[in-house]
Amino acid sequence: MSFIHDVILNEEDICNLSREKKILNHGIENGKKLVVYGRRNSGKTSLLKNVIIPKFEKKNKSAFVIFCDFMEVKDIDSIALRLRVSFEKAFMKAFPKETFVKQIKNFLVGLRPQITVDPLTGETSLSITAEKAGQEVSLESIFEILGKKIATKMNVLIVLDEFQDISFVPEAQGLFRDALQKMGKIPVVIMGSKKHLLAKMFAVPDAPFADFGVDIEFNDIPYEEYHAYCQERLSKKGIKLSLENSTIWQNLMCRNAEAMNILGAYILENFSNKNINELDLRKSIESIISERGSRYEEYIGHLLTSEQEVLIAIAKYGPVLEPSSKEFIKNLKSAHATILKAVRNLENHSYIEKTMQGYQLVNPMLKYYLLKNR
Repeated sequence: MSFIHDVILNEEDICNLSREKKILNHGIENGKKLVVYGRRNSGKTSLLKNVIIPKFEKKNKSAFVIFCDFMEVKDIDSIALRLRVSFEKAFMKAFPKETFVKQIKNFLVGLRPQITVDPLTGETSLSITAEKAGQEVSLESIFEILGKKIATKMNVLIVLDEFQDISFVPEAQGLFRDALQKMGKIPVVIMGSKKHLLAKMFAVPDAPFADFGVDIEFNDIPYEEYHAYCQERLSKKGIKLSLENSTIWQNLMCRNAEAMNILGAYILENFSNKNINELDLRKSIESIISERGSRYEEYIGHLLTSEQEVLIAIAKYGPVLEPSSKEFIKNLKSAHATILKAVRNLENHSYIEKTMQGYQLVNPMLKYYLLKNR
């Protein structure tokens, strides 16, 4: 076992989330519409892709699972394209090759399916277009096929990741609300990492998704749970870690699971037969940010000057309870309105997040890089 990061985690590498797994499985079994909130890198996508969906497919021999990621969609056409490609992949996975052509005739009437075979790998792929040349397959038509055709013969599960980004596209929320309301008892899981945007979509009384679905929030991993997770992995190299220093580890990484695992991977690679203390942790962080310096420069390089200024200030003074306060603004050169706009843009693009303690950087490693180099 090791500290896995930068990829979707397998079940054995996911720390805790037993409560979330139980709630999700129960909701899906009962055809619920579930709205999943959670910080970035809190394990939502890993849990769905590598635990929840496989269990659904194993339990239901005739399963059709569509998983679609809407991160940074720009317009209705890009949303429809993402959904169509996800549908094509789901269709390919749902049916055995020997019945594939027959199922196309059963379910894709009114569309123009095209089957291609890769000459090198022999893998079959499906692409669908509208029956009339020049037209696109719409969002509404895909949901209609799912609800009126496929769901009558199979057990359907719909998972929509980073769903909050559709809020930047005019009319998208209304289209999805209408489509999802027609799904009946088909379970739908909506996930998002930008809680402030999801709240506007689902918690505001006059929002298109007001009162839609059941909320599930992924909270921070309990200190003791991640401590046990660390001990299990560190012990194979004779590395010891007290709960006190494990707590310091987690707090230094702002309890961000991905960042905690990045630190863990470095320690596992560079230490052995040692008791890890706070100094070891801080030196390891310095080494990691030195190795990743060019990545962090690229990460912030396209930001406006005012956005960089606010980001650096939050890294230095955060968590910041109120970015519009005189106490925070006095540290900046930009005008009040410019600062507020920068905060909004940084939050919308997941550079910063609002927690119970205040605004802080989403990526704690970036925070330490800025503190050292800016």
